Amino acid sequence: MQITNTMKWRLTTFKQIVIICLHLILVNCQLQSQQYFRTRPQPTAEVIEGGTLTLQCGIGNQRGSVQWAKDGFVLGFDRSIPGYERYSMTGDANIGVHNLRIVRAKNEDQGEYQCQVGPGPGGNQPIRATTKLTVLIPPSSIEITGHTNQTQVEVKEGQSMDLECVVTGGKPSAQIKWFRKNIELRTDNVTVRTASVDNELMVSGHQPTEVSVSVSTITVRPHAEDNGVMYTCEAIHTALLAPMRHSLTLSVLYPPGSPEITGYIEGETVRMGDTLTLVCKSIGGNPLAQLVWYKNDEEVDFSFTTTANRQSANSHTFVVDASDNNAVYRCVASSSITQTPMVAEVKLQVHFAPAKVYINGTKEAKSGDTVTMTCHTERSNPPSELSWVVDGRPVTATNSIVADPLGGWVSSANVTVVVTPQDRNMKMLSCYAINQALGETIVETAVLSILYPPDPPNIFGYTEGTSIRAGSLQRLTCVCNGGNPLCNLKWFKGETEIISGTTVSTNGNVVSNEIAIITKDSDNGAQYRCEASNSATIEPLIAIIQLTVHFPPSGVFIKMSPKQPKAGTHVELVCETGSSNPESVVTWWRDGFLLNGHQDGIIDGLYGGKTTRNILRLNVSSDDDGTVLTCQATNRVLQQSVHDATTLSIQYSPEFLNSPLTQFDIIEGQPSVINLTAKGNPSQIEYKWSRQTETITAATETTTGSPIDSPRIQSSGPILNISEAKRGDSGVYKLYAQNELGLSETAIKINVQYSAQILKVSEMVMIDEWANAYLECNVDANPSTDTTITWRRRFRNESDAIVTQEIDSSRMRETIETIDTVGISGSGYTLKGSLAIYNTSLEDSGQQFECVANNGIGDSDTAIATLLVLHKPIIDRSPIISKSATDDGSSGRLYCRAQAAPNVTFTWTREGQILSTDSKAIGVIKSESTSDKQRKGSELKEKEVKYIIEPTQQLDLVNYQSVLIILDVQSQDYGAYQCIARNDLGFDAITIQLNRTSKPDPPLALRILNITESSVQLRWIPGFDGGIGQDFRLRYRPTSSSDPSFTYKDVYPANSTQIILTGLNEDTEYMFGVQAINTMGHSDFTIDIVKAKTLKETPVTETEKIISKIMNERAGDLPKLILIVSVVGSSLLLFNIVLVVCFVRKRRRKRYEEESDGTESKTTGSSKTTMEMYQSSNSTAYHKENNETSLSEEDDENKSQNHDNYSGHTDYEMEISPSGVVTTHSHGISTYLIDDAIAPSQHYPNTRFTSLVSPVGPDLTTSTYFIDHPNDEYASALRKNAYNQQLAVNSTGSLSPSPLPPLQPLSISLSNSQSPINSVNYMGTRIGDHLSQSHSPNSHYQPSLSLSPHHQQSQQLMHQTVPPLPPLRSIGAVAPNMTSFMPTINEEPRLSYAPMGHLV
Repeated sequence: MQITNTMKWRLTTFKQIVIICLHLILVNCQLQSQQYFRTRPQPTAEVIEGGTLTLQCGIGNQRGSVQWAKDGFVLGFDRSIPGYERYSMTGDANIGVHNLRIVRAKNEDQGEYQCQVGPGPGGNQPIRATTKLTVLIPPSSIEITGHTNQTQVEVKEGQSMDLECVVTGGKPSAQIKWFRKNIELRTDNVTVRTASVDNELMVSGHQPTEVSVSVSTITVRPHAEDNGVMYTCEAIHTALLAPMRHSLTLSVLYPPGSPEITGYIEGETVRMGDTLTLVCKSIGGNPLAQLVWYKNDEEVDFSFTTTANRQSANSHTFVVDASDNNAVYRCVASSSITQTPMVAEVKLQVHFAPAKVYINGTKEAKSGDTVTMTCHTERSNPPSELSWVVDGRPVTATNSIVADPLGGWVSSANVTVVVTPQDRNMKMLSCYAINQALGETIVETAVLSILYPPDPPNIFGYTEGTSIRAGSLQRLTCVCNGGNPLCNLKWFKGETEIISGTTVSTNGNVVSNEIAIITKDSDNGAQYRCEASNSATIEPLIAIIQLTVHFPPSGVFIKMSPKQPKAGTHVELVCETGSSNPESVVTWWRDGFLLNGHQDGIIDGLYGGKTTRNILRLNVSSDDDGTVLTCQATNRVLQQSVHDATTLSIQYSPEFLNSPLTQFDIIEGQPSVINLTAKGNPSQIEYKWSRQTETITAATETTTGSPIDSPRIQSSGPILNISEAKRGDSGVYKLYAQNELGLSETAIKINVQYSAQILKVSEMVMIDEWANAYLECNVDANPSTDTTITWRRRFRNESDAIVTQEIDSSRMRETIETIDTVGISGSGYTLKGSLAIYNTSLEDSGQQFECVANNGIGDSDTAIATLLVLHKPIIDRSPIISKSATDDGSSGRLYCRAQAAPNVTFTWTREGQILSTDSKAIGVIKSESTSDKQRKGSELKEKEVKYIIEPTQQLDLVNYQSVLIILDVQSQDYGAYQCIARNDLGFDAITIQLNRTSKPDPPLALRILNITESSVQLRWIPGFDGGIGQDFRLRYRPTSSSDPSFTYKDVYPANSTQIILTGLNEDTEYMFGVQAINTMGHSDFTIDIVKAKTLKETPVTETEKIISKIMNERAGDLPKLILIVSVVGSSLLLFNIVLVVCFVRKRRRKRYEEESDGTESKTTGSSKTTMEMYQSSNSTAYHKENNETSLSEEDDENKSQNHDNYSGHTDYEMEISPSGVVTTHSHGISTYLIDDAIAPSQHYPNTRFTSLVSPVGPDLTTSTYFIDHPNDEYASALRKNAYNQQLAVNSTGSLSPSPLPPLQPLSISLSNSQSPINSVNYMGTRIGDHLSQSHSPNSHYQPSLSLSPHHQQSQQLMHQTVPPLPPLRSIGAVAPNMTSFMPTINEEPRLSYAPMGHLV
């Protein structure tokens, strides 16, 4: 029992222990699950403005949500913290990391931040941790007040200066330190204070309204040693990576030291010629001293130098001369600091010898003369001693010394000598100056000349009595021997001395004087005298010679009687010559013709010559007025002549120079001056103008007429001035002229010319297809020419610009006729210009022809004539509009465009049912705005209106458009719709598919437009865009590249269909492709491989390099070079013009001769003729339908393989050469289609006519034909001409001849045995109707040909069928079954009809 109780107690105790343990475990678990801060934010944190900061917050056993709060404002639980783009919570939230990251910290971010954890399940209480954030802001600027950084400040020595350093901004305030030469100054002389400034002074982005400013001031009292010292202010702040600094350098101004002179000690002596250097120095000073040397107060040297050790120096080096004796050299030191310059000076002592010794006295003497000579020196220091030497023997002399005012001494001494008979020629006297102190001696020598007379002179060079021609050169030489001095020779003619023209020469003691005389009339019998003298002669010694000269007359003199003769009277002229030796012969001349005069005697004349007199008598008229009569006197011995001329002044009544009724052409609106000055003598002529009221001629009797009263027409004497010509001014004007001898009159015709003006033009001409069209243009013009009216065709080029070109002369003919010779203004001409267009086709419909009127005066006048060819509608089947696409619920738009004349009516059908629309809806859609259309469209949907057909729109003269709108498109609305275009001449239909929007179709016809060294221009035709707007992308790569990848380029602008691709390599072949892109996808790239090779840049030649080098070197001579090049170029151009003119004239002469020969002989032929086939307008696209003619693939292949060299041409100019080759040439890019009504070409057997055509392509229009027999070229030319002439047949059956090809006359007739004749379906006069009356459908012909000898061949023309033409895409290719005609060509073209087959 006791055991049982014990067990129970133990069991109870155990239960209690277990309960207590479980309770403790439960409490412990609850304590361990409480959330806590594993990483607590730091109590304080700092961040520099603009930096990034992360505030850490890590939570252990996180149960609640975590957010951050700033200054009590919670930022939210979203970790991106919306509204605070620079704040975010980072870290792994799953492990309790909720750091706050702040980027680009700003001042506004400063504050208290708290990481808050909300309460959580299990009794978790909220917890919080706080940190205080401080944003550090670096100072914005530092400066020393009033001074920029690194500047230099001038201050005088001992003058105190305050330096204030200001540091703006910064949080907390910045510390300031001062440095002198990078050594920190003691802090006892630095004061720091903090101030506040407005926010406007702060850098943008700082938020506080006030900022701190630190200021530090130091006081500096500079000394000389402070010169160049740098003072620096430094700002220190925790937000700065490096301190901010501001520095300045002191420039302390202080005076320089006194100047000092070295190089000479005053009192010492220097010698003349020594080199002396005087050096002046001044030490110290800021600025350094300026040193200038003066010599006796005259500046001699101002170039001084400075050294790094603060010293100025001026070295003056010179060669000592006499002027330096007692000279004062002064050095002056000046500075901007000192008021009075500082001076140092020295005085020089110089020893110098005399510069020169002078001897004064007579130079010449005779025997027995006593001569005194004086010698003196220039100044010297000390004085010099003088001594004399005469003829080598010393002579005693007394010296005299005097002081010179300029310093030094002057010495002098005299000597006296007697001339004896033994002294011959001269005596030598020398003076010696000796300076004992310097050891120098200077010598001067004088020569005393002894005088005696010369021998008598002699003359050489002429023998008396010999004749000399006047004007010839005669030399006379006078020779004299001996004498001291040598003799002086002079020439005299009579008593006159000859000064010029003499030549004196000396050889030893022989003197000669030569005179060169150009002999004159006065030299005949003249005496020439030579005189010789010197100082020893009392009278000159002489020699004389006399000349004989032949000379012509000096002139002739004419006297006329009476002096003022009148027309119809006699005149006597007397001619008298000047003196001549021998006498002269007199003759009279008029305009190169000899007149007979009468000799009237010979008398004595001047200089021993003779004078001749001659008389001429004449009967004079008005024609002799102004005639020059010449009298000629000839010395037959000398064969020399002289002339005199007189002009006859014959008095007569006025005479006009112009012929009666001379016409003067004047341009309308321009001024004109007509001068009809009459000739008369006397020349004082009175004039009077009048205007005739009726037309006169030269043969009719004229009346006086009426005065000219128009203010625009003024007369002044013989001048008629028309200020602004008008057409009414045309007419006959009369002028009267009167002088003292009578009255005369003349008449002129004034023709006022004006620019051509179009009066009327055929604005629009409608014509049946294949009929002939005639355009007319009436023009008023003066003058008129064969080219006053011209026609040009207007079209749009590839750049969509309207341009004009010449008409196709092969099927168009221009004519001009005058319909009125007076014109609408009473003068001028009224012309009618016509343009005949044969064989009009659909391609001509809508063509505009420009009538240009230009007669060479003023601007051209133009008018437009439009040609419409009546034809049934032709629907445009371009890919871009042959499809349509839209989405469900949208509206679909189908476009149908057709070309036709007259107007087109469109009908829309679907599945055989004609579609119609509500007329009201049509009006709403047509007249209302886009928003109204949309609103009405929704109303129409509610009314169950499905289709809307917009009114037919006329796009231009021949193109029309109809639009079918399908509202609220559903799946059953997709499919085929038919559009039928009708007019009076027929109809055309097209099926247009309406599909859902899709990716675009590939572009078409990618081609190359232009190629350069680095670019290629491409163009393409856009395909269907899938119902959405499309863009284009181009790809390209070099063909020779091993890399198959392409380079891609998007075309901009988006809707452009051409691009200029740049940046390509030169001389490289590329391949290109293009694709279309829209929002639904992209098309394939174009299938055709298009390749192009860039051009090779032309290298610079050596010549160009040399020219460039010369141009660069001689840039200054460029104007001269330009002038030279211009002159040379102009000369070459003129030479070329002369050659061209000569060539043209030669060709015209040759052509004229050929034409003359052609009129005499009918057998003359031509070896070459040219036919221009129809040249298209502006169509460039090639279309091929099932019913159109085309080349066979076999023919294309043969032509491509065998005759590639003929491909690439466009349009046709067919030339038949003598070899039988017919070649077509390009004149433009055009392609024409043969109408559906023309049957396919028929190939006839036995045809020896080979066609060479390039492979079919969009731009291919060139064909070349080979004719086996050389004579077939004439048949082909005649066929073309016959066909063109037949097209000119008018509706009545009459024939309007057209111009033939340029063939010489020949006769030819052909007949066809294999060509069936069918009536031509012709919109107008049917050609077959004219043939069926006289020819059966199966008639035959035998060819026979008669040619000129130039073209005859040994063999006869083989019987062969006329070859069919290849199916050309030009309208110039005639329909195979169209009947044509063959002419028999004589001098006058005449047609003889014959059936034939397919012709060109």
